[in-house]
Amino acid sequence: MFQSIKEKLTVIYNNNESNTHKLIAKYLLDCLEENKTPTSKECSEVCFISESALTSFSKKYGYNGFREIAIRIKVEREYYKDFEKQKLSAKPSTLFNQVVQNIKQIDVQEDEISLLVSLLKECGRTFLFSSYEQNFNVEIFASQLQYKGIDSNFNSQRKMNPIWIDYCKEDDLCIFFAFGLDNQYLVNYYNLVKNKTKNIVIVTSSSQSHKFQEFKAEILIYEHNREDIYLSMRSVVLNYLFTKVIIKL
Repeated sequence: MFQSIKEKLTVIYNNNESNTHKLIAKYLLDCLEENKTPTSKECSEVCFISESALTSFSKKYGYNGFREIAIRIKVEREYYKDFEKQKLSAKPSTLFNQVVQNIKQIDVQEDEISLLVSLLKECGRTFLFSSYEQNFNVEIFASQLQYKGIDSNFNSQRKMNPIWIDYCKEDDLCIFFAFGLDNQYLVNYYNLVKNKTKNIVIVTSSSQSHKFQEFKAEILIYEHNREDIYLSMRSVVLNYLFTKVIIKL
C-alpha cells in the first residue's frame, strides 16, 4: 500500500527510539510544512550530524540516499499544493446553492422557532403527528426530544394517533408535520386536537398551510420545484430545523 513520505516521517518521529533519527524526521517534516526543499548540508547542521549519517538514515528506511528523500518531499509538496488550489477554485454546485437557500428560509423564521422551543419547555407532554412522508425523520426528532428531557410521544401507525388525542390535555403541546398530498387524516386529527388544547404548532409546506388556521406557531418548509430531489431536499431542511430546536433546548 502506498504511504506518503509525510506519513512515513511522522511514524519515524513518533515511534523511533533514536534521537538522531527523530531529529532528522523533524527537520524533514518542517521542510514539508514550510514549503521548502531539504538539503543534506542544512539537515546535517540543524541535526548536528554528518552527511554520511543522513545516507545511513535514508537507506534504513528504504531510500537510495538523502537526495531521493529530498526529491520525494518536493514532489509530494507540489502535489498537495495543486490539490489545495483545486479545492480553493471549486465552485458551489447549483444544488448546493439551492440547499443553502432553502435552509435560509428556516433561519428567517427564528421567532416561530423560538416560540416552538418555549412551548416545548413550558407545556406538559408533547404529541407529534406526521404524514407518512416524514415519519422516519419525526420519529428521530421525538427521540432527541426525549433525550433533552421532553415528554414527547410519537407513533408512526395512524391507528394509534386517536389514542394520543384522547390523552391530550389543555396544557399539552401538539405538533403537526403535514407534507405531501395524502394528509387529510392529519387535518382530521388537527380538528379534534383544537378542542383539547390551544398549544398547537404546524410544520408544513406552503401549499398545505391553508388547511391549518389556528395555531400558536407555524413553520413553513420551502417547496422545491424539482421532483427528482423534492423529498430529499425537504428532509435536509426539516432536519436542519430539528437540529436548531434541539440545540436551543
